[in-house]
Parts: sequence; structure tokens; C-alpha cells
Amino acid sequence: MLATYARFERLHSGLFHDVKQAMTTSKLASAMAGRAGYSRKESRYLAQVALLHNADERLDPKSGERRPHTAPQTHNTLDWMLQNRDALSLHFCWTKSNFNMACYLVARTCYPFDAQPRLIGQNFHGKSPVEVAAHFLEMVPTELREEAVRLALILRFADQVSNYTQNMKRVQLALTGLVVELQTGGVSVNIGDLRTGAFLAAVGTDIHQDRILALQFGVRRDDILTRDQLMDLLPPMVRRRLDSNLNSLLEAVAA
Repeated sequence: MLATYARFERLHSGLFHDVKQAMTTSKLASAMAGRAGYSRKESRYLAQVALLHNADERLDPKSGERRPHTAPQTHNTLDWMLQNRDALSLHFCWTKSNFNMACYLVARTCYPFDAQPRLIGQNFHGKSPVEVAAHFLEMVPTELREEAVRLALILRFADQVSNYTQNMKRVQLALTGLVVELQTGGVSVNIGDLRTGAFLAAVGTDIHQDRILALQFGVRRDDILTRDQLMDLLPPMVRRRLDSNLNSLLEAVAA
């Protein structure tokens, strides 16, 4: 499961979605939760979930063989979490509610978060990211759903910006790694095709489906954090680096 670093590394065998990205996301999500007013216990819980958000054996769906250096798939991560439910709950001292909320949080990190079916995985093969998220949100106790929605948006934001909060050398290495992951997965792409500046400028704005889920599950719209609110939760130094990197990436496109 997560007994050794080697096992953790095996579950994060990407070049963009690697161990460093998981740990950076964990640290950042925890810091953001603390700045949002969550307790140390709640922030630690989010940090634990963040460590798992890309856990994926990277198995070929047809041959079953490992394909390291491919991008993780949220459906596969959720399969892995369900297969290891007891071990994870014991390792992190999670209750049933903790585990179900963790699955919802991870489900919300799927990108893009839309209503298009994903023909991947076992438990949720043919289900869209929104359907999968709704499945787990329904399993979260009613009194915890508002917290789940807020924490999910914090985790999603931390996940999507984490590799861009380092120095530009790390950013360039991460982008090169992302291209390799996509190419290994069969996508013909180069760094320019990623449009990273535009992506970063829009992180946190994809909340249309969250509003629909909020209406469906009786969650207040005020609990759906906006991009501006999420940016304000970033530690000041992290925000300065992110803003600087975003400007550099946008300037590179304009040049």
C-alpha cells in the first residue's frame, strides 16, 4: 500500500505527476486549508488525501502491464483506493465518513471535471467525473457536505498549480515531463500545445458543475470557492512565485 517510499514512488511514476508533485500538492493544500480557517486536524486530513490524489499503478487496460511515465487517471486512483479501503483507513486512522469524503475529494481533482463518460477503470467505467463525484458526495453525511465541497476545491486548486509554484527551472522540467506523459499515452503534443499560461490564468474558474452539484445536494453556493478566493488562500510567497511564473509563461507566448 504505502508502507515504503518505493511503493509510494511506484504509484507516482510520472514525470509531471510524480512524487514531488504529490508532496507539493499535499503541503500546499494543507497550508491553504489552514489559511481558510480549518483546524490542524482538518488541514492534516486534507494533506493525507492529497498524497493519494494521483496514486495509480499505471497499468495498460488491455495487457495489464505497467506503463510508467504515463499520466494518472482519476478513475484508476479511485479503484485503487477502494481496493485498499481497509489498509488506508487503518494507516490514516480514517472513519468511514473520512474515507468516503476522501474519495469525493480525489474525484473532484479529475481534469477536465465534466459530464463526459470515461471509458477507463473498473468500478466507474463509463461514468463521467461529475457522476463519480456525485456518487461519493451522496455518501458523505449531510452535515459534512459543505466542508467536503470547500476542501475539494482547495485540493483541486492546489493540485493544478503545485508544479507552477517552484522556480522556472522546475516549471520547465515539469512541462517537459507532462509532454512525455501525454506522448507515452498516445497523444501527439508539444510544450506549445499545452497553452500553460492560459491554463494557469483560468485555474479555479471551472465551477459550473460544482454549482449544479451544490443545488442537487443542498450545499450553499457561498461554499463554492472562486478563483480569487482560492488565490487569496495561497501563502504570500507561493502566490508571488505563481504570479511571476504565470506572467513569464504569458510573455513567452506573446513574444
